[in-house]
Amino acid sequence: MSILEAAEHLQISAAAIRALRDAGYLEQIRRKNPDTNHQRALITLKSVEKFESRFETIGQIATRIGVRPMHLAKRLDEDGIEPVTTMGRLVRAYERDVVG
Repeated sequence: MSILEAAEHLQISAAAIRALRDAGYLEQIRRKNPDTNHQRALITLKSVEKFESRFETIGQIATRIGVRPMHLAKRLDEDGIEPVTTMGRLVRAYERDVVG
């Protein structure tokens, strides 16, 4: 899936998808369009499924419990629940067993 499709599926921004990719949480492959010979970067479905089995994004949690992501982020911060570690970028994805 494209970066934008992955972002929509995980309910986070494309920049967050890139940060997760750069930190090794998501795997990217390159495919060549046979008509244009142009390379496309795609996030593998397997890596998205693996990520979702362990983590949940702020958007997914907010949708599941029926609150706005902004309010949920504040509550998680106040509770001291840390998001996943990426290289200097804040990506609001949390371990499933921590946020329940």
